[in-house]
Amino acid sequence: MRIVITAKDGGKGASFDPTFGRCAFFALFGTEKGYLESFENKASREAGGASIAAVRIIGGLKADAIITGHLGPSATRAVKEMGTGVYYGHFKDIEEAFSKFQSKELQKVDLI
Repeated sequence: MRIVITAKDGGKGASFDPTFGRCAFFALFGTEKGYLESFENKASREAGGASIAAVRIIGGLKADAIITGHLGPSATRAVKEMGTGVYYGHFKDIEEAFSKFQSKELQKVDLI
């Protein structure tokens, strides 16, 4: 399973960023191997529509789940159409977010 976590910076020890469309990086984790790599969120520089552009990036990463602080209405609709699971939370860093996901402490958000 591939999990994307919103991050303030790149690298394994990156701080968690609760924003979605405007986060600086997306950290990609695999349930088998843990941290894989970070990708700059180029959508964060968009004048408008950053969340939709960010969803496209996530789709390109073939993520099965997203861990973030919150999705707005446009991103929620786009992620729901994509079929990607979403988990909300606030964490110190991306490793904590992944650890809580792995230990099943996070509840999947019911996207309406």
